[in-house]
Amino acid sequence: MHAHPSSRHTDRKPTVTAAARRTQIVEAAIAGILRRGQETGDFRACDVGVMATTIQRSLDGIPFLPMTTPDLDLAHYGAELVETLTRATANSPAQPS
Repeated sequence: MHAHPSSRHTDRKPTVTAAARRTQIVEAAIAGILRRGQETGDFRACDVGVMATTIQRSLDGIPFLPMTTPDLDLAHYGAELVETLTRATANSPAQPS
């Protein structure tokens, strides 16, 4: 029995797809915004990598929502997303809107 070629040990790094590279670029840009916000005191101390990924992924999934939720109110969804991310990054507790 032979091992599948993809299961062989190699010293090569995994290939990064163009889509994955775009995601890395976007997350790096968001992380930069978060770092600047932390430096100015606008954003709380947090792991900017985790927060950047959270923000990017929450936006990335929006185009797929109407497939599973045809009656989705995008304006409401957007407002809730803004509120959630504002609370997650705020340096001081956000007041309910």
